[in-house]
Amino acid sequence: MFKLITSLSALIIALQADGLTFVVSNDAPYGTDSQLTSACEVRYLPSETWSFHAGIDMYTPRNTKTTTPPPGQHPYNSWVYFGAAHQNEIKALPVLTTLKLDVGARGPHAQGSKVQREVHNLIGAKKINGWESETPNEFGYLSTALVEYAVLEPFPELERYLQVSIFGNAKLGSIEENYSAGVSMTLGLNVPNYHTLHVMPGTEAYYFYAAVESISVKKNRFLDGNDVYNVEKNAHVKRYDLGLHLDFKDIRVRLIATTQSKTFKTQKDRHRYATIEVGFAF
Repeated sequence: MFKLITSLSALIIALQADGLTFVVSNDAPYGTDSQLTSACEVRYLPSETWSFHAGIDMYTPRNTKTTTPPPGQHPYNSWVYFGAAHQNEIKALPVLTTLKLDVGARGPHAQGSKVQREVHNLIGAKKINGWESETPNEFGYLSTALVEYAVLEPFPELERYLQVSIFGNAKLGSIEENYSAGVSMTLGLNVPNYHTLHVMPGTEAYYFYAAVESISVKKNRFLDGNDVYNVEKNAHVKRYDLGLHLDFKDIRVRLIATTQSKTFKTQKDRHRYATIEVGFAF
C-alpha cells in the first residue's frame, strides 16, 4: 500500500496537479485499536471542481489477541477504493453540492492485513492475530451526494469570522446505505463558507470547527461481515467533530477529533479517532 501511495503521488506530481492532499485517520491517540482503527486517502485536485482519490479503511475487533473476532465484536474488514468527486457552488442560494463515486474491493483483496502489519512493525505496536478470519472478498461501489448550505453568507460583516452551515448527505451502494443531516460552525479568521470544500483557499485562514451529524443507517457491509462473523448494526448513529484548520495560502493543515456513538448493538462504548489532513497547492 505504501508503494501504491508513493506511485500515485509521483504520478500526480507528474500530471502537474493543482492540489494534492493526504488524509490519515487513526484511533491510536485514544489508546484503542478497534472499529475503524485506521484509514488513509490521497486526493488529486486537477481543478476547482474535480478531485480524484484512492484510499484504504481498516476495521478490527476490540480484542485482537484471538485468531477470530470474539462474539459481539466488530469483524475484521478492509476496503480499498478509487474514486472521483465533483463539487459545484450555487452562489445564488448559497449552496455547495458534492457528488462522489467510489469503486473498490472489500476483504483480503483490500490488503488491510498487510498494511496494518507493516505499520505495526514500523512503530513497534502489538501483533494483530485475527486477519485470517476477515470477511470474504467482495467488489463494490459507493455513491455519495452531499449538499451544504451557508447560513451566514448573506452577512459579509460576519462571515469573515463566523460561518454556520446546514448539510445533508446520502450514501447509496453495495457497501453502505445511509442518510444524514447535520450542522457545522466555523469560528476564526477568513473562514470558508463550506467546511466540505476540497479546493485550496489561496488565502491565509485560521479557524476552529465543530459539527454534529445524525445518521440513519440502512446498510453497512463492514458490520454485516459474513455468515460466521457479523454484528447487528444500530439504525441511528450520531457523530461529533471538533477541529483546528490552518490554511497558509498553498498549504492546508487540518486536525480533527471525531466521536461516534455505538454503530452496532453489542459495541462496548462509543468510538473515537483522530484525523490529520495535509494539502498542498501547486
